[in-house]
Formats: sequence, C-alpha cells, structure tokens
Amino acid sequence: MACPSIDSIKAGAHVYVQKRISVDVLEGEAILATARKYNKVVQVGTQRRSTPHLMEAKKNIVDAGLLGKVHHVEICCYYHMRNNSNPPLQTIPDYLDYEMWTGPAPLRPYDGLPHQGWWRAFMEYGNGIMGDMCIHMFDAVRWMLGLGWPNKNSKSVYAAWKTSKI
Repeated sequence: MACPSIDSIKAGAHVYVQKRISVDVLEGEAILATARKYNKVVQVGTQRRSTPHLMEAKKNIVDAGLLGKVHHVEICCYYHMRNNSNPPLQTIPDYLDYEMWTGPAPLRPYDGLPHQGWWRAFMEYGNGIMGDMCIHMFDAVRWMLGLGWPNKNSKSVYAAWKTSKI
C-alpha cells in the first residue's frame, strides 16, 4: 500500500488507507515523510473501533470499571490465514492494472488474488498474521484501555505501557 499512498499524496490527495500500510517500517516512514512534505493527512483504519460489540464492551465493561485495574493483556487471532487450495491461473481482467496492483512485489501469475482474499497466503502481498490481523487486535486493546501511542522517548512498548494511566 505504500506506493499507491505515496503517489496519491504527491498527486495532491489526503489518504485513508486500511491496514496494512506497508510491508516494513521503512515504507511506513516513507508514507509519513511524503505526507509531511506535501502537508497532507494520512489516516490508517483498522475497522475495529466501529464494531458494535466492541463498542459495547468498551462502554459497558471496560469504561464502567468492571475489569478493575488491568495489568496484563494477551491477544490472539484464530482467523485462518492461509488458503490451502491451489487456484487455477486466470486471464487478467481488462479493468485491472495487475502490475500496478502488485507494485514492487514480485509479479506472481494472476489467479484472482486481489478479489478473492488469497493475497494473505503470499508474503509478497501480505506480511503474515501480525501485519494482517494482529494489528486489529493490538489497536482494539490500545483503544479500549486508553493506552494511546508509545512516544519517541519510549524504549519499548512495555515502557509506554508502564507510564500509561492503567
């Protein structure tokens, strides 16, 4: 997502991008540097803060103080990340610029990846369960517990947690 985001910013757009924003930290930093250079806003969505049952849990359980003081949180994701099938190769649709969609990743034979969710099975297009689904869980925990972001003076996530309000 880094290349389309950077190109959109350079073209004059503010950008909303769904997670994952990049394959690595350097690409994310490149998006940020471009946004600052062109004075544009970039918003990253994880789509969990508007999930009704999570909003209700935050309000009626966490914010109501029913958990008491939280000292430790573990998260997990049981979403099956790999498609075990071997989909047949397809002709690239006329409306899809597959090379642009692929970006700097190695160009794989087209088998419907962008439209079927199979991209998760390939590290060329995704960055594993941590970058795909765990970011949803991390963000939900940070949001629910009001942890905010680690600051640049923090040596680790633990340091940021230690100085938070919980």
